Amino acid sequence: MRTVMGGLACGEASLLAWEILSRLADDFLAIEDEPALEAVGTLARGAEGDPSIETCESGAAGVAALLGLSREQGLAAKLGLDRQRVVLVFGTEGAIDPEAFERIVGRPPGGSHEGHRGSVRRAARVGLSASPYVAACEKVFKEAGLKTRLHGYGTNIEGEWDAVFSAIRKCHEVVHAMGAPRISSTLRFGTRTDREQTIEQKIESVERKLG
Repeated sequence: MRTVMGGLACGEASLLAWEILSRLADDFLAIEDEPALEAVGTLARGAEGDPSIETCESGAAGVAALLGLSREQGLAAKLGLDRQRVVLVFGTEGAIDPEAFERIVGRPPGGSHEGHRGSVRRAARVGLSASPYVAACEKVFKEAGLKTRLHGYGTNIEGEWDAVFSAIRKCHEVVHAMGAPRISSTLRFGTRTDREQTIEQKIESVERKLG
């Protein structure tokens, strides 16, 4: 799949997400690259007093779709979209590629704020690819004896509470030691008391429903 929206070029649907989307999503659409690039610029400039939002092509995809729908009155009407509607759009990524952002918008991320430019320079020195850090954390989980399943946007971890969080702390220590000055981790965790269920069993449950 060739597209500037790298975060959306996954090649296959997330089976865990599909279990929810198949029941709750009413419609879907596809967009070309050009509207996504336009949306990056629109968000960066702001409109009618809105603040600047710095994102990438994947992060702007939802806004690109909404702008496209606003120009297709017939389709917008079918979806119930009009001037009285309030639409919530999720932006999943920031300006993760400063060079691409500058090509689209005409300025680097952070505008004229020196602190932001400094952050971009530090990110460039560390590197924009996360794969070395992901690999290092996978080794930490393996050494801790935890069961994991790597996917495009993170790692599913299965294990006892203390062991999991101890390994996550170790990951931060290892990645800092690799030269990353700042780390932000997003965690989503769950426990179950009615029965035991493994990662594989959750995925198999979805695959059976897909036939």
